[in-house]
Amino acid sequence: MHRWRPAVTADIERIAHISSVALAGYPEDVAIFEELLALAPAGCFVLEMHGEVCGYLVSHPWMRGRPPALNETIGSLPAKPDSWYIHDLSLLEQARGYGAAREAVEIASHCARQSGLAIVSLVAVNGAAGFWQAQGFGAKMSEGMSGHIASYGDDALYMERAV
Repeated sequence: MHRWRPAVTADIERIAHISSVALAGYPEDVAIFEELLALAPAGCFVLEMHGEVCGYLVSHPWMRGRPPALNETIGSLPAKPDSWYIHDLSLLEQARGYGAAREAVEIASHCARQSGLAIVSLVAVNGAAGFWQAQGFGAKMSEGMSGHIASYGDDALYMERAV
């Protein structure tokens, strides 16, 4: 049995731990998660299984085609966002295979609709583009965007989905 619930400050250390395990090649400091939870608490969730946090979703309003750099604070949310950005979705191995990642995508889509935004965006890394495509996301690259995703590595792919 699993359930997604809103993240709270006490979850930050566990979120950072899961990030370091599940996304080892894409490290983010605790300060990143602290900032995003403070700026956009309505977009931050943790996955509990058998009373243990085994995954998380960190998302927030943002600007299409301009993903924030990896492991850098953003300072503030944009005054006029035009997409809901999935900053991070990560599950430990024991939490995979139950449909929790698909549920997280739907949670992010709900957050977008609640905020009046019609697009959910993200940067796919670590060979995850196939998963995101199966969730309805498509690659959206435009001239000049490569600088925005350079911090994510060579395999990074900016993707969007209508909600």
